Amino acid sequence: MHAKMSEIASMLVTHRKASIDEIERAWHGDVETILKWVGSQERVEEGGVLKTCIRVEIYVGSARGEKVVFDLAK
Repeated sequence: MHAKMSEIASMLVTHRKASIDEIERAWHGDVETILKWVGSQERVEEGGVLKTCIRVEIYVGSARGEKVVFDLAK
């Protein structure tokens, strides 16, 4: 039996593709909230958030990283 390897998945929202209001919604209010949500997801091994005034980047290390990022985007 083979264990599924972890992958790094990411979500990036920048001022080039989104308004400031959309960027604000993408980070759900504050970085701590995003980190708690990411850390509470099953099988997430690690995560990180980079937020500036014009961009939000979210990174997830997990065997299900892409699903976690898609769920967050909802």
